[in-house]
Amino acid sequence: MNTNILYYHSVCPKSRFVRILMQELDFEAEIKIEEYWKFRDNFLKINPAGDLPILVTKNEKTNKPQIITGIFAIFEYVIHHRQNNFLIDQNQYNMAEVRRLIEWCTVKMYNEVTMPLINEKIICYYRKDNSPNSQIIRNAKHNLNFHLEYLSMLLSENDWVAGNKISAADLFFASHISTLDYLGEISWPNYQTLKHWYMLIKSRPSFRNILNEKITGFAPSNSYELLDF
Repeated sequence: MNTNILYYHSVCPKSRFVRILMQELDFEAEIKIEEYWKFRDNFLKINPAGDLPILVTKNEKTNKPQIITGIFAIFEYVIHHRQNNFLIDQNQYNMAEVRRLIEWCTVKMYNEVTMPLINEKIICYYRKDNSPNSQIIRNAKHNLNFHLEYLSMLLSENDWVAGNKISAADLFFASHISTLDYLGEISWPNYQTLKHWYMLIKSRPSFRNILNEKITGFAPSNSYELLDF
């Protein structure tokens, strides 16, 4: 019986990352879809911050449920649950660069691009309490160009985001890129190096479930499900 539960929604790129990570490391979990924008009372009891993802596992010492919230906490728990995995570089300087880029993606890119676009284009539609703010959308689209150019620069210097082998940083960025690609926000002809990298990433078996999912009320872009586009 599976003792791990992942509270998840495909709208959330952080949720996407954890699901991809679990697939890569054969970490099994039951998936529970959570419409986090509704702020259910029972959901807030699990995580007062009211966001995703959430991992509920079992404390091996007490045999009681253990709630792990926050993308960094879940990341650390999962990667250390599987020792000697390929996503952790044993070189401390290389791993420092991986973690720097993870923070860039999860904090800077998320706050400047992914979160505002999701909130204005999707969450506003679901909540029906206000109209999308066109200025916020324009700002996020402008910021997106900067982040895609930066990511392209990194990939022009190395085979992967943080060096010459795949790392957790690639999965973090790919989870955000997949969300933005679903919304049709990326002009792929302008980013050929990035496109080649993303084609390699999305061809991995760990991406299969993500690409097969649909966000209710929104059709994916023409390139979203294609491995070669």
